[in-house]
Amino acid sequence: MNEQSSRLPSTAELAAMESPAQVEAVLARPDLADAPVEWWTVLISVCNTGLVSTESGADNGKEWGAALVTALDKGRETGVLGLEQTLHRKLMAEAALLHYFGPSAGDPVLDPERMFTGFLEDIGMSREELLGSHQDLQRELTTRRGDAALMPRLIWLSRIKDALGSLKTIAGHMTDPALRREADEWAALADRLK
Repeated sequence: MNEQSSRLPSTAELAAMESPAQVEAVLARPDLADAPVEWWTVLISVCNTGLVSTESGADNGKEWGAALVTALDKGRETGVLGLEQTLHRKLMAEAALLHYFGPSAGDPVLDPERMFTGFLEDIGMSREELLGSHQDLQRELTTRRGDAALMPRLIWLSRIKDALGSLKTIAGHMTDPALRREADEWAALADRLK
């Protein structure tokens, strides 16, 4: 393998990608953990642009959306991106996919029940634990006013709240009554995370 084919694409090369297949090939590489945050930002932006191109009549928006969700998952799996950087973007992309293409049970990209169970895996905690984290942070914010060390937790909770807003849209497409009720209960937490 020559050096040209073994190195990660530059951000300029990522920005020039014209198909989701090109992105999927990059995402299949074993060396993604070597990519800096800026590289991931460009890759995610390219995928997001592809998904939104559906608004202008592009016929491959579903594939771009799938590439975007995969990029967000891979960025997190590599440890380069954190949950606070990926979860809200992932749920916004999934809500957009449902808006553009409608739900489809069993479809790896368009199944709202899969989206919700993926959210539960990603968040990795119960509603009660999330509320407890929020209440703990609220107490600390009142006793440690201006403490910059609290900022990462504040950002994390803010991004979770953003994700819950998109989850409400996803829940509206769910057909399994029990899962939809649970998704609605999660989405309702957004109003409590102030």
